[in-house]
Amino acid sequence: MDATARDRWKEEAERQRGRLGAGTQPLWIDGRPEEAEGGGTFELFEPATGRPLARVARGEAADVERAVQAARRAAADPAWRRMDPSRRAALLRAMGDLIEAHAEELAVLEALNTGKTVAEALRGDIPPAWDVFHYYAGWVRSVYGETIPVDGPYLNLTLREPLGVCGLIVPWNYPLLIACWKIAPALATGNTVVLKPSELSPLTALRFAELVHEGLDLPPGVLNVVPGFGDGAG
Repeated sequence: MDATARDRWKEEAERQRGRLGAGTQPLWIDGRPEEAEGGGTFELFEPATGRPLARVARGEAADVERAVQAARRAAADPAWRRMDPSRRAALLRAMGDLIEAHAEELAVLEALNTGKTVAEALRGDIPPAWDVFHYYAGWVRSVYGETIPVDGPYLNLTLREPLGVCGLIVPWNYPLLIACWKIAPALATGNTVVLKPSELSPLTALRFAELVHEGLDLPPGVLNVVPGFGDGAG
């Protein structure tokens, strides 16, 4: 690591602290930033320094229900359910490209929120996160049914269809990477998702949702992120 990179990361860390300190980090429901229905929030601290880092909207059961309903509408909407496979594959690849384009920003944010080093996040967290979207983009057109020979004048076949809404809960230690491990295959197979990141490290999942909804034409409700605690959102 050279001095230029260290200086750049320090500068990005200060920018992130300023951004996070400007207001409560929202839930992402139905393609929009939302406050928690009950108005609750919780505070995050930098593990490396103990300094306050961010205040985050605290999702509860009512917020999860709102997210599930949004995801159900999206799952039934032809804009997502009948999206051309080539378009769905392109969206997943674009999600990976967004992570790659914002690699240093996301690595610094992961370091601030989890206490790992920026170098570690740039090596072990962020590249595999964009790679998993690129990988599953290739699976969009590789999941299909079969015709099965049977006795008699019959046509026997399998048809693979999306399950619908997937609830995803991820731990604190590789927050963005593990979220991507779950989001990418769910979307590749036509499902919609409600993600509950760890209450200890939700910031990169929230930033990812923000980047996706600001930068891509993803139908509302396909990707929802509701941070909170196990006794409410979990």
